[in-house]
Order: sequence, then structure tokens, then C-alpha cells
Amino acid sequence: MAKLFTRIHNYKVDVKEIDNKVIFLHKVTEGYADHSYGIHVAKMGGLPDWIVNRANEILDHLEGKEQTVINLKRTRIIKMPRKNQETEYSLFEFVDDSIRNDLSQINIDEISPIEALHKLSELKQKINSEYENE
Repeated sequence: MAKLFTRIHNYKVDVKEIDNKVIFLHKVTEGYADHSYGIHVAKMGGLPDWIVNRANEILDHLEGKEQTVINLKRTRIIKMPRKNQETEYSLFEFVDDSIRNDLSQINIDEISPIEALHKLSELKQKINSEYENE
């Protein structure tokens, strides 16, 4: 876009890469990034290692060959063991029907602030207990 329109400019945060680790230098300069650092940011943001590792596998695969949408749909994206069974998840969806159901049952017009905090605590405990067993 910057090449097409004179009023558009690209800026980036300078980055230093050391041993497959990224250090953001807190310096914004004109130009564009030569890599996407989304996986590094996800790891820094605390995403579980199994997600980060699988994202790196997918990236290696995509960089190794041209991937079409049809081929990508045929590829297993994430396979994660869960409570004595294996469930397959897409990288772009998360199966959280029980949490969604619990949330949909809450009438926000009638719940008191203390009840809301209590319910939020219950939901957080439910999420934590489901993923501690992985």
C-alpha cells in the first residue's frame, strides 16, 4: 500500500533474534517487518506450549511447501489428549460448549455484582480444572 499511496507509510518495531528467541527493542522505525512474530508473541503472552509447538510445526510445513485452502482443511491442525480420550481441535476453533452454556444461562439484568463475581470465579475454576489434566 505504501508503494501505491504517498500518504501511507509502514512502521515496525525493531526486533533482535537470538537462538530462536525474539527481543522487541521498543524502537519504532520506518519500514516493514521481514517476518511475522505472532507465534513468538503468543508464547510471550502465555499460550500453552502444545499450542505454540503445533503452530511452529504448521509454520514449518507451510514454509516448506505451497499450501492451498483445500489441503489445509485436510490437515490435522491440533490434536490434544484430554481426559483419557483424544479430541481433535482446529487451530481456529475452541470447543467450549459447557462454558458457553453456563454463560448463556446468566441473566445479566438480574444478577447482583457479588453473584456475578461468584459465577465468574466458578467459570474460571471450571476452565482451570479442565486444562490441568492435560
